[in-house]
Amino acid sequence: MKGEKFIILDVSGVGYKIFLSRKNLLKAPGIGGDFEVFCFLNIRDDIRELYGFLSYKELEFFEILNDISGIGPKTAIEIASIATSEEIKTAIKNNDKKIIEEIFEIGKKKAQAIISTISND
Repeated sequence: MKGEKFIILDVSGVGYKIFLSRKNLLKAPGIGGDFEVFCFLNIRDDIRELYGFLSYKELEFFEILNDISGIGPKTAIEIASIATSEEIKTAIKNNDKKIIEEIFEIGKKKAQAIISTISND
């Protein structure tokens, strides 16, 4: 089953609600389709949320973004789906307006923190 921002993944009869980026949600199959997801479990107070990624590299990038002050998992998952860390580094180096503008859509301070972190990596 697909929701607006998540899928319910059935694993041996247990349904897991997994948040996906908009880009990855489009790639998720319909009911009954096979789907491999790399997950991150976000534990906060009494909330447990799973965030899913189609590659391990995307998961690793999400974890870097999620560790930046002011960037939560919902923002990190969308940024991780825009481009890889290498693509963002290249975009910064080449002044690629398209990717940089997409990042700045989340807000100037957050975007500057992301760019600073990625540039120093």
